[in-house]
Amino acid sequence: MQTRSHDPERHDRIVSTLIRGLSGTVGVAAATVLAARFLKAEEADVLWEARLAERWIGRYESLDREPEADLDRLAIIGKCGRDWFVAIVIVDGEGHPDGLIGRRNFSDFSEARRAFNAR
Repeated sequence: MQTRSHDPERHDRIVSTLIRGLSGTVGVAAATVLAARFLKAEEADVLWEARLAERWIGRYESLDREPEADLDRLAIIGKCGRDWFVAIVIVDGEGHPDGLIGRRNFSDFSEARRAFNAR
């Protein structure tokens, strides 16, 4: 398991910055909706940046990819907003997130840690 430094307020700052930047153009209500859509579209990248630790699960092979594609499945744990999360992320050979297989949210770190370690 690799751990990294984590800024638990980073996600909140990202959301606040998005909403603040969009509010002048579309209003606060629309900016909030657009920020949520952006975060959903970029979920794998956002969770990857918010991770506290990662653990290699195995190679990822897909019929949709070239056979020589170097992809791995990693479990990650971190905090995004008020919630802790555990997710399975597809990562390319250069360490960049390529997709998200699944995500579970937890209100308590100890629950998230148990889920992260269970697999």
